[in-house]
Amino acid sequence: MSWKFAIRQCVLPAVTVIALCVADLASAATIMLGAHADTYLRDATVRGGFEFMDVRGGSVDFRGYLRFDLSSLSGQTITGASLKLTVSGGASRNDTLVGGRYATYGLNNDVGNTPQNWDEGTFVPADKGTEDVVALMGVTDLDDNVAGISEVLVPAAGSADPGTTVTVSGAPLVSFLQGRLGDSGLATFILSNDDASDRGYGLATKENVNEAYRPMLTIDYVPEPSSLVLLVAAAGLIGACHRRRN
Repeated sequence: MSWKFAIRQCVLPAVTVIALCVADLASAATIMLGAHADTYLRDATVRGGFEFMDVRGGSVDFRGYLRFDLSSLSGQTITGASLKLTVSGGASRNDTLVGGRYATYGLNNDVGNTPQNWDEGTFVPADKGTEDVVALMGVTDLDDNVAGISEVLVPAAGSADPGTTVTVSGAPLVSFLQGRLGDSGLATFILSNDDASDRGYGLATKENVNEAYRPMLTIDYVPEPSSLVLLVAAAGLIGACHRRRN
């Protein structure tokens, strides 16, 4: 076996491996994030340790606050996202969850809003900022009345039974999360029942005893461009060395 043949046998697989790595990195990867903090606002009682967020409409208006930490995705480009929540029961009302009784809003970093780093161990209505989901002030509307937002219930007709799920996805959600990733990396959602009637349900929190019920944010992303550039450069360098030796 000649030395040229030996080098060819050694170098070509290396180029192939790097090319495969580049192709793999160029494809979207997926990460599943559990909640970083969650609670609901009702009165002066702190409810950050509860197993559910009590979301209730009408003149009562209990709203859930749910936060995820995206800092592990710093520098990445988000290409898809879905937020899954599960009915757990235990709330002040446990009515049927249907699309008209569920709405999601993203908390913006506007002056006067609740800070993204709110503390579930102390957060009560008196600490709430000026954000208003009714007037759409200081929030990003992610309800299914927004073009591009999908809101899927399982079962499709809705249910009051524990285990019923609602999953929100779509381009507006991706855009909101990318914006939060470029800011503090903390993303807060406000969960609301915008129905005028007094109906409500409990959505499981990160403290819920049933792990399968806990909030889950699934994100598809592609790596930061610098990672791809380095790998492409490495592949080019090895290829150049291979050509010179030939």
